[in-house]
Amino acid sequence: MNLRHTENNLISDPKTFWSNFKNKNINSPDCLFYNNVCNENDGDIANAFADYFSSVFKPSTDLDGNDDCKSNCVGDFAKIESVTYDDMVLDIRELKSSLTVGVDNIPSFIIKGCAEFLIYSLLVLFNLPLRLKAFPDV
Repeated sequence: MNLRHTENNLISDPKTFWSNFKNKNINSPDCLFYNNVCNENDGDIANAFADYFSSVFKPSTDLDGNDDCKSNCVGDFAKIESVTYDDMVLDIRELKSSLTVGVDNIPSFIIKGCAEFLIYSLLVLFNLPLRLKAFPDV
């Protein structure tokens, strides 16, 4: 399958995209276009991704680590003290490669495909509320 076909069918067929992405023999384009700018080197491409993700990021309210847990019964339902690296790897592998997005506008197939880069950030995201015994406000 050629690169142009894969690009055109990214939304309807993400599995083909990731298959080609993982294939070491794929012919990569000479540049990544973002905001009508051709980004050719790794640093510029990384900055383009950072710019995009910062543009769709929606900050939450500040979490005060001194807040008491608002519900005394949380411990009765959740016996999870922490989420481990292995837990995260297994859970990400079980995600369906779909186009469904959350509040961050990132489809699950992106999370699956970029798991090795996201795992440690996700571990912090999940373990902080468990350690503080408080749910952050949205």
